[in-house]
Amino acid sequence: MEPRTSAETQEGSHETPPSGDAAVRRRRLKGLLESDLELLCRSGSIYLPLLLDLSVATEIEGNAGNVVAEVGGRNFIRTMTLQSLVGSYRTFHPDSYEAQRRSNLNRFSCDVTPDVPVVSPLLKTILFSVTPHFVRRGTSLDRSRLTEEELLELIGKRIGIPVSPTEPAASCPDPPSLRRALAELEEHRPAVDPPPEGVVPARALRDWISRVLEARILEEERERLTRILNVQERLGAEAKVRMRILLHIVEKGGLELDDFGFCRIGAGEDYLIYKHTGEYALKDYYGRLYLFPDCRVAVSTSTTLKPFVLELYKHPFLEGHDSGQQICLRHFTPSRSFSGRAAVEAIQEGINALLYGYSSRRRNGYHSLDGTSRRPGGPGFGDLAPKETADHPAGRRRHILDVDFDDYRIPADHSKITQGKVQITNDLQP
Repeated sequence: MEPRTSAETQEGSHETPPSGDAAVRRRRLKGLLESDLELLCRSGSIYLPLLLDLSVATEIEGNAGNVVAEVGGRNFIRTMTLQSLVGSYRTFHPDSYEAQRRSNLNRFSCDVTPDVPVVSPLLKTILFSVTPHFVRRGTSLDRSRLTEEELLELIGKRIGIPVSPTEPAASCPDPPSLRRALAELEEHRPAVDPPPEGVVPARALRDWISRVLEARILEEERERLTRILNVQERLGAEAKVRMRILLHIVEKGGLELDDFGFCRIGAGEDYLIYKHTGEYALKDYYGRLYLFPDCRVAVSTSTTLKPFVLELYKHPFLEGHDSGQQICLRHFTPSRSFSGRAAVEAIQEGINALLYGYSSRRRNGYHSLDGTSRRPGGPGFGDLAPKETADHPAGRRRHILDVDFDDYRIPADHSKITQGKVQITNDLQP
């Protein structure tokens, strides 16, 4: 059992996670900064007052070290550093931070709307290294890889963004405005006193944090405006066109061209990158055909580049009938780190497995199209737990649900087959 602070008594009888949990501490400190409770600031750390009871005294006796401090007969326990508190303030108190940001910047000729989205190196890699592999100019004979400029021009046309350098970039202020705002910011560099020492009320600590945040907000704004100004002065009018398209992609959180696309995961910086398979047909052991619907094969930049399906889907190389299933790839080792080449390879491997990997003669995969391993009243294909062979996936350690493909079966003279709209992709498999 850890000692309790007096702040914890204000939470009533509700159960709380362990006091060592960082998220819980942050929530408590957020409430403390709004109170009149006295805190101890020492050597850049914040100490909270401890309850004066026998259990606390017994627990800390001879075991305090640098964690517990005594001042004027009162015991305080160290919680977190001031540097950590200031650095994470935007995260655990976003509304207060944004309100202060607007208040600090409203005095200047700055754009106090949310910061211009930053085109991260990760997004640039996806856009300029992965996208050109899957997106081409069209149906013309010229199928060469698009350059960065050609790709942005194509994106601008497809999503309706003007590509004329004379068109003003609404998201980018002009250089004179940027220089004027920077000059005002340079004239105002607030001095920040050292952090308080000793026992102080929480409101005094809150005021000091506010002054530190003001200095940090103004410095970040100077860096932001300087970065935008440098880009515009270096590249001129064409930079506005390029920036307008890039910012549109960042603000929308993704892009889809033809059968390829990517989208941001939540509010973070990671992305899902995917490509549509389109419809395709597979042949079973008896030569019967099965029409598979379109799905998106994807990889995530936040984890190992193992391809999976985004939609609710079933296939011999998927364990069940669900969305987000990883595709069985026996001879493919996914990359643990993201790169454009690794992402392209992983997506292509996943698509190839779905379209071309199933052999009608060997019935390989978690399931067979004709259900040969399932007998009436008996266990399903996954329950038979076959030994690892070239025909079956490796590492089968859990129950695999029965999946049948009867609803996908189509006649050999189906219009999509006879008219050449859908290919039988495993027709040449041994």
